[in-house]
Amino acid sequence: MSSERSQIIDYTYQHVNSLLSGHREGTSPEQILKILESRLDKLKKLSEPFEKPSDASKSKIDGGCVQLADNVTIRVDDAEKEAVHAVSKRFQIDQVEALVLLRSFLYNEGLPATSDSEANSTLIEELLNAITPFYFSERLYVLRVFISLLRARESQADPFHDIASEILSKTLVKPSDFVSSLIDEYLRKTKLPVPDHVASNPRTASQWAKQIAKEQLGLVEVVFWTLWDYVPCKAPIVVRVFDAAYTTEFGHKQENDTLFLNEEGTQILRDIAALWIVVTIEVLNMENVLDEGLELSSNPSEHGHLCAAPEAIEQIHNLVMVHTHPGYVCTFLAWAFYVKAISLSVSRSKEQTHDEYTNILKEIGVRRDGVYTKAEDELHYAMVAASLKKETGLFEFLSTLLTSSPLFVTAYARRTGSTVTDPNAVAYRSVLKGLLISLVEYQAVEYIPDFDGLVEVWIALFGKSESVSVVSLCRQFWDYDWRQGSARRAIIDVARSRFPIQFRPLVRLLRAMTGAGLTDQTEDDMEHELGGIVADRQLCSSYVFHYLRTLSTYTQVLSPAARAGPNAIYDRIQERPGSSSSSSSSGGTAYINLRPLKLPGGSVLSARSIGRLLCSDNAAEPVVVAWQHEHSGWKILLEVLVDYIGRRQGSSRPHNRGDVAGRRSDQQLTLFLDDIGIETSQADEELVTDVLELVLSIIQDNPELTEALMESLEGGGAVVSHTAKDSPPPDLVQLIIMILEDSLARSQNKGMLAPPSLIAPALSVLSALLALPGYSNRVWLYLRSTSVLFGNGRSPNFNSAVLASERQTGQFPMTLSLLRLARRLFDEAIASLLPTQAEQPRLQAIKDEVLMRAVRFVHDEIWVEHSTWRYARFGDRFEIGRQVVGLFSRVLESMSTVTSASALSGVSGYVINILMSKATTSTINPIVHIVANGRSLMATLMGQRRFSEVRQLARFLESSIRLTRLILNAKSTSETSQLCLLEQILCTDVSIGNMSVNARIAKVNPIDVLAGYVKERELGSKIPLEAIRVLTALCASLSASSPSSPTIVGHLSDPQATIASLVRIVQHPYDDLSLRNAIWSFMSLAVDNEPTIAGLLVSGDFRVPSIKGKAKAIEGNTVGTKGDTATKHTSAVEAACQILSGWRELWEVNPRLLAYVMRFLDVAWNHGLEHRATLEDTRANKEFWNQLSCIAQEELGPLPDYTPLNHIELDDGIHSEFHDAVSIHAYRTVIKSHALHVIGADIAIQTSLDTKAKKPESYLSVEAIFKSSDLFTDCISESVSSSYDPDLHDKVVESIRSSFAPLSIDSLRSQEPIHDREFGDNFVFSIPLLRDMLRVGLESGGELGEKYEALQYHVYGVNLNLSLAHAQVALLKSWSFLLQQVKGYIRGDSVVRGIFLAVAASVSRDTSAEKRSGDMMCAVHNTRLSLLLALLEVIWFVPKETKSETADFMQLMQNLDGIVSSETFSPGKSFLGLVTTPFHRALLQIIYFCAKNCRKLVASGNPLQGNHRVIMGQTVTTSLLLVIDALRLTFDSASTRLDFELDKDMELLVAVFEQCTHSGLHASSSIWLTRCQETDVIRASLALLEKTDLVGISDAGSLRVRGQSLYGPRILLFHMTLAGIPFAAERLASEGVVGAYSNTTITHAASIGAIDATLPELPGERSPAHRAYCMMLSNVTGVTSALTSPHHFIESQLVGLVQLFGKQISRTLSWNNDEPLTLPFLDELDLTVELFYLMAEGSSKKGSPSASVLQVFTDHALYLLQHLNYALTHPKHLAGLIEPITAEERTQVEKETANVSVNTLSELLDPTKRPILIRVIRRLFDVTNKILSTLITLSGAEAVLVSDPEEWSLQHALIVPHSKVSVGEPASIGTLLELGNCAHDILRFLVHQKPAQTAAASVTTWTPEDVKAHTRAARQVLECVLMYSATQLVMWLIKHDGEHTGDMDLDDQAQEGHRVDVGALKDRDRRMKRKSLSLADRLRRGMTGEMTMDLQTLIIKSKQVITESARVLGPETIDLTQVLANFMEERVVAPP
Repeated sequence: MSSERSQIIDYTYQHVNSLLSGHREGTSPEQILKILESRLDKLKKLSEPFEKPSDASKSKIDGGCVQLADNVTIRVDDAEKEAVHAVSKRFQIDQVEALVLLRSFLYNEGLPATSDSEANSTLIEELLNAITPFYFSERLYVLRVFISLLRARESQADPFHDIASEILSKTLVKPSDFVSSLIDEYLRKTKLPVPDHVASNPRTASQWAKQIAKEQLGLVEVVFWTLWDYVPCKAPIVVRVFDAAYTTEFGHKQENDTLFLNEEGTQILRDIAALWIVVTIEVLNMENVLDEGLELSSNPSEHGHLCAAPEAIEQIHNLVMVHTHPGYVCTFLAWAFYVKAISLSVSRSKEQTHDEYTNILKEIGVRRDGVYTKAEDELHYAMVAASLKKETGLFEFLSTLLTSSPLFVTAYARRTGSTVTDPNAVAYRSVLKGLLISLVEYQAVEYIPDFDGLVEVWIALFGKSESVSVVSLCRQFWDYDWRQGSARRAIIDVARSRFPIQFRPLVRLLRAMTGAGLTDQTEDDMEHELGGIVADRQLCSSYVFHYLRTLSTYTQVLSPAARAGPNAIYDRIQERPGSSSSSSSSGGTAYINLRPLKLPGGSVLSARSIGRLLCSDNAAEPVVVAWQHEHSGWKILLEVLVDYIGRRQGSSRPHNRGDVAGRRSDQQLTLFLDDIGIETSQADEELVTDVLELVLSIIQDNPELTEALMESLEGGGAVVSHTAKDSPPPDLVQLIIMILEDSLARSQNKGMLAPPSLIAPALSVLSALLALPGYSNRVWLYLRSTSVLFGNGRSPNFNSAVLASERQTGQFPMTLSLLRLARRLFDEAIASLLPTQAEQPRLQAIKDEVLMRAVRFVHDEIWVEHSTWRYARFGDRFEIGRQVVGLFSRVLESMSTVTSASALSGVSGYVINILMSKATTSTINPIVHIVANGRSLMATLMGQRRFSEVRQLARFLESSIRLTRLILNAKSTSETSQLCLLEQILCTDVSIGNMSVNARIAKVNPIDVLAGYVKERELGSKIPLEAIRVLTALCASLSASSPSSPTIVGHLSDPQATIASLVRIVQHPYDDLSLRNAIWSFMSLAVDNEPTIAGLLVSGDFRVPSIKGKAKAIEGNTVGTKGDTATKHTSAVEAACQILSGWRELWEVNPRLLAYVMRFLDVAWNHGLEHRATLEDTRANKEFWNQLSCIAQEELGPLPDYTPLNHIELDDGIHSEFHDAVSIHAYRTVIKSHALHVIGADIAIQTSLDTKAKKPESYLSVEAIFKSSDLFTDCISESVSSSYDPDLHDKVVESIRSSFAPLSIDSLRSQEPIHDREFGDNFVFSIPLLRDMLRVGLESGGELGEKYEALQYHVYGVNLNLSLAHAQVALLKSWSFLLQQVKGYIRGDSVVRGIFLAVAASVSRDTSAEKRSGDMMCAVHNTRLSLLLALLEVIWFVPKETKSETADFMQLMQNLDGIVSSETFSPGKSFLGLVTTPFHRALLQIIYFCAKNCRKLVASGNPLQGNHRVIMGQTVTTSLLLVIDALRLTFDSASTRLDFELDKDMELLVAVFEQCTHSGLHASSSIWLTRCQETDVIRASLALLEKTDLVGISDAGSLRVRGQSLYGPRILLFHMTLAGIPFAAERLASEGVVGAYSNTTITHAASIGAIDATLPELPGERSPAHRAYCMMLSNVTGVTSALTSPHHFIESQLVGLVQLFGKQISRTLSWNNDEPLTLPFLDELDLTVELFYLMAEGSSKKGSPSASVLQVFTDHALYLLQHLNYALTHPKHLAGLIEPITAEERTQVEKETANVSVNTLSELLDPTKRPILIRVIRRLFDVTNKILSTLITLSGAEAVLVSDPEEWSLQHALIVPHSKVSVGEPASIGTLLELGNCAHDILRFLVHQKPAQTAAASVTTWTPEDVKAHTRAARQVLECVLMYSATQLVMWLIKHDGEHTGDMDLDDQAQEGHRVDVGALKDRDRRMKRKSLSLADRLRRGMTGEMTMDLQTLIIKSKQVITESARVLGPETIDLTQVLANFMEERVVAPP
């Protein structure tokens, strides 16, 4: 199959039509042209677009390879061939077209649901049944595409105008023939029977018959639009039209007429008939005939215009005259007017007409010579007269047509599911307008028999339809027809002449002429009123307003009594002929008023004004007079309202009784409505309703005209009906409130039904008046004063009269109006919030109260009850629900603003409570139930053909889903982590089918239903989009819930099919872009939060394929069963990769989609280890990584401007002028960031799997970047730059603070999750919300308007700027992440190091020079530091640096000094938490690197330049001072709370402190030591240590997670650092470190010896208490060793600590080789012994407190030496003593234990087999060395070697000189000799080892460092053993000289177990002083000499190995063996 997609398959004709008609967006004109050009053949053969089957096409299908019209080749497999042939046979279409149809169906609609049958024939039949509706739809949409082309060509403003013209020119080569072919096809279809294979099935046959009729309708539509503006109506075409229309009886004559008996079939035939009426009138060009007339041709031709074709005229005339059925009356009347036009043409002609016209002229009664004849003698007069007869029903037929036909009413088309392509098109209505204008031109309207019928038709034509269709006609009437003469405006003039006697006709006519359309049109219809339509409507309303304001006549009925007698008011006069007021109807008689008259409306008719008679004059009967009196009709309307209220309040209508006796003749007389004779036949409510509807039409969304109207109503004095002298006349608002109170009170008190026709418009007028600031306040005040609408807020049992009345009738217009009023109240409160709070705070309180009452009423009385009401129209329920849901949604959207302004908070809080925090099932269930029931309910309504209700349901469903999303978003911003009630119900199965239209009961899961909505294309574009956004919000919300949260996948009935449908949508290149973006967003979130869905998305299946070679091959070659193949779907990763392959095109035209795809890949790779097997193929795809690498290197171009001064209108609304440019740049930046992050994530996957494996393809794709200095520098420079402008943000904040308080910038922050926002001018702060807040100011204009507009542009700029900044931060973070991953591959590369170090210097320079501040810049600063840290980690330490690298590093150090000391980004503020994005951790790590590298440079021995040393010293000192200050701050903070973050900070600070305090990094330590003293940081650390729980057992949960306590290890490490520095150690000692250690939380445990290496609460981990104890020992030893004179410290402090910890120390020193040995215990033992060694070194020898302590140690040490010797000389036993603690240790010990065979020393010391054992031996040697060193110090061994015996301390001669080695006794000479031999053997083994020279070899052999360390330990032990043994032996002999006589042999004595009294020996030693010679003599005489020989032998053989060890340890070591040998020779074995 070709890699190129075929747009013939991808684009259905329905899709093409949607694009051409503007219902879908996102396709350029060039793409449309390409799509249409490949379909020219079908458009040329429009009458039969699908060809018949052919052998050629069959052979192509059978060949398996087909090339389509767009040159795309597709392959057909065998299974598909069978289906293609079946489709071709079923529909009798070409096989190739059948293939296209099948592929297009499967691609766009998906696989149909199939039965369980496996029979192939059954599957094919099911496929055919499923594809039939699609095939029918495509046939219809081929016709509709042509209509859309014709309409696009008609409008120059249409974006596809040029394309349509080009395509039509190629398609309609012969336009007339094209029209004829359409008519022929129409006629053929009227005679076409249904196919034989469906004739036997009535239902299927009816479906096919209706499809045939629908195609007929489509063909007639094409004929209409072709003739409308494209093809001239020549005579042959007109004849064909009339012949086809009348032959088929306007479509009623059908071959399949018996199959049209249902409602749908009947409606199709009605639509065809209505369309034929319009077409037959259209071809006569009535308006052109009226305006231009006809001119009969002197050269007749049957191929010219109709008027030039007498034969054609005659044919048509005969057809019309034969068919006189009332159904043809419109065409009949139109032909009558055409006949009259012929007659006029003949009469105007100066020449005799052509002979060919003779017959037709004779037929119509016109003489050829043009001689005048009476109209009555001409045929047209009779035809018109016949048409106007009441029995003909012309006006009734037209009225029905205009109000009950889909051609003229969109709502009716929706309600009936009409097939009409463009319901209520202006062209259709314009045709009938031409007919109606022709009628009023033909005959004076006052003489039309049914004038009222004409008025109704006029109102229906201009007013009873959607505004979008009638407004252009209304404007045309006012702009053009009104000026064409009196005839065209006569109907309004006649109504005016009868006004106000006949009140309703003029009011209703003017209301129709406002262009407002239907009073009950939905908001969805009004949404289309944009741009010119709104301007047209406002202009029409203006015409009506001004017309009614200056009426020229005032009509009045004069009673006989008022015209006669002495009290007559009027007098009859006879006017002169020719007078302006004379009238032929009155015979020159007129009337005058004898007195000034104040007429209803308040105007005054001056005395002796002349009134024209409108009827015959009869003295005994009333007469009608029209005064030539200019007045305002609006005042009459107000008069009617006031009069109505007056009478409703109990007073009768006032009138004048004619009693004028005694009055002066010039006294003004007031007349009332009854006095002027106003008609009272209509109910008063109807008059008031007409008034309110007219007022509503004028003021609706027209503030300027509203203000003018209110001035007209309130100006000019009071109306006469207001008779109360003590109160001002009521204004319009008060009148409406009084009308409402009266109507509702009557219905409540008298049990009457409230009049909905009156109340609904009254409420609507109130809503409209809210838009006018000057009058909205009155509405609020009056609403607060009345309780009839929303109650009084105090009575919980308020019973609404509106609801009670409408519940009885089941119709709810008043409820809907009430809901709209509540919504408008809230909108007005938001819009006027700022000026109201600033100027009228008390009014704001009133608004809060009214709104609270309204919202509470809506919830309590309507929302929770409306689902139980009975409805006459089920759609009312949906509309009520939608209005309530819309109000709640509006409150939630504005929540942040009203909260910040401290206004309306009660309303927002109430809504939050009822929907979330205190929600109840009665509130939430209606939302969830409509979501769950929507699909089944919609199917039921569709089946019942209740299409209008389907539309209302869809809108309610959309609003409910949207409210669901808003609630979930609000919940996500709250602090609660528990599931709210909405989430709980969404995750629970709910019942469906409990509606009145569906009796079936079942259960569904709302989440599953929501997922189903996403793929339902018939629901439109909004519901699927909202559904997927709800799923996204729900996924995010559930994942954040605790303790356990449900999952999305757990509530899907078929997760695999659902995910497959989502993937199919995102794969579709022409599906709705917003939906595709939203699905990608959902999938990204699902992969991140739901592992099961993630598996489906990544793999496309629940099964995970094996990645092993053989298994993979078997799987690939296995032919699956039916179930296996059914579950194989394209994964989302595969779909993303397919889209990624065309990334360059998306980069240019749609970067937003590419960004969503890249985000999904990013998230998928973040979880790459979880899906490693599935991603294996993609990870190995080199092309995939090359594409990402190319994206990462793509240039972004210059930054766009972000300071707009204008706004423009784009496809998705109004935006700033730079919105597109900024959005594109930001998305491209994000695309690069995702590409880099995916590469980094893949490298991380590879690293975690196997660090030794070859470099992954992901790394190889970007490797060249790192090795190219220019490329890498450009990339990093691009990422480091930031366009954030804090001044712009500050300007907005200051502007809002100073001029728009209490509004704040944060209150405008968008409530949408970040993943739902779009980069651009609405990114962070909500522009729609801002516009709502500023609407009053923006509409007011002037200076205030300019200020408001300037704020809007500034917020635009902030959003644009933040879009760029956020994208740049994302790119910066991705580079930082990538560098962290690649460091393992490029570290050590000298070329890369030089490049990276130079770039790091550059980045640090930019970072240190940054002066911009703000939260955003703080985030940028943190990310820059992270990048800098990543760069430094790559170039981590190397053995040697070049000069250029050193220079770059010093530049980095200099810049680091600027970063550390920056005032803009003070690290101190970061430590204090005063910045939104702390950055100190990255900075500390950078300082750590720099300090360590400085140490390396200093230690390298290479001389540094002077300036480099200065830079180094200054930076390190500055950093160290910062660290000290931060440590003090951290210690203080830690003393108040336990905080993991503080612990992390403390850890970093101590680590940096340790690095920076090393010598050589700064000139003097005094600076930082002084700062330590100034800040008292050491004392603070000690104080904190005393409070710290060093065990961590107080928070066991945290302890198990971390394995250590908080703070304690950090503090002790800080002390350890200080202890290692002499001056600092002295300071630490002086601050009382020992005292602090004596007062910790483990002091008691140490004092009783209870500190173990493990804790039961922390299995598998070392005890924190033990670690802390060891660290304290280490610190104490460090301080002691660092002190120059430690004596005082030891005696005054250390001795006390040892005594305090005595039991723990004694327990440690009492270890024996039967006890287990752990590594932590070895640490403790080592540190304990070292402590005593230091005490021995630093204490005085006699009389000090330490002496007794050291004596105790000596006793323990001798026993401990015995056990250590046993352990070292019995390695197998030692191995058995080792007890692991951690899991790692346990694994290693078990591994070593398995290797039990130890035959040689080399096997024992094999580092590959026994690393733990070797480590333990090494540690035991260290301990032994320290014990012996301590004993050597205490015994004065060195003095023994160099001084005389008299100076020896013989009391320390403790070692008994016998060879017995017993573990239960103190160490003897034998013990030491055994230990020495062990050390000798190991030392000899080590010095003969050859260390590994390579890293690879070091894994299996000794490393040089290991050899050196073990050699040193063994040698030290050997030397100590030799020295201590020799000195002890000599001291013992001297000490016991003379004490033992006779034959006693010391050796035998010892063997007999006799213990020597050490005290007695000491006393005796004091008395005995012997010469060495006598000693030797006695030794030779009394001892066997065995031990002496052994010791000498050991000394001799040790000499050689010690000499050899110098080769390993270095020549600086000193060999003592010769000294010891000489000593032994001199003192023991010298001969006498």
